[in-house]
Amino acid sequence: MNHPPFCPNPYCPNHFQAAGPWFIKTGSYHSKTAPRIQKFKCKTCGLSFSTRTFSIDYWTHRHICYHTILSHLITSSGIRDLSRILHASCSTVTDRIRRLAHQCLAASASLTCDMEIAEDLVADGFESFVCSQYLPNNIHILAGKESQFWFLSDYAQLTRKGRMTDYQKRKNKLIKEHLKLYKGSVYHSFQRMVEKTLELQKHSKKSLCRCIPMNISSTNR
Repeated sequence: MNHPPFCPNPYCPNHFQAAGPWFIKTGSYHSKTAPRIQKFKCKTCGLSFSTRTFSIDYWTHRHICYHTILSHLITSSGIRDLSRILHASCSTVTDRIRRLAHQCLAASASLTCDMEIAEDLVADGFESFVCSQYLPNNIHILAGKESQFWFLSDYAQLTRKGRMTDYQKRKNKLIKEHLKLYKGSVYHSFQRMVEKTLELQKHSKKSLCRCIPMNISSTNR
């Protein structure tokens, strides 16, 4: 990369509209993950950065094949399984999965913003948890009825429910005191997804110059 796309500083004018000779080259350096890394400096804000700043492997000390991670994730391989395959620690594997997930979300948002909706959509949701069962959540999903393409998803934080021992009740109460939870989170989550769907439909109308009939149904009973 000889020409960086923008300044990494979000408060710099060159972050959103970088035009002209807005940067200078300030040398290069070598690392174990790359033979030569070019360094730059923004003329406006003075921020120093490099080609690694725009890489998915930014601030890493080892390159791991993301294709291997993705191919095993879609076959339901666990973190420890990937750790043995890649000869890396579980924390390293988790970090790479997080980086890959961010890129997938960005790619999905970039693709769906210009997508034309020409089929019925189906909405559904499933419950999971983060870290422990004391932090359950509900994830709404919007997909195409025929193509089964994933259009949107939205996250809603829940509280633990069901039978609990006295110790679990005390722990759950302590977590609730430190965790901000809002009533009707599932309802508001589905409402946000419907609003985003209407935005996609509005864009489709502009692209096709005609109205596309669209039905949103839910498989929840």
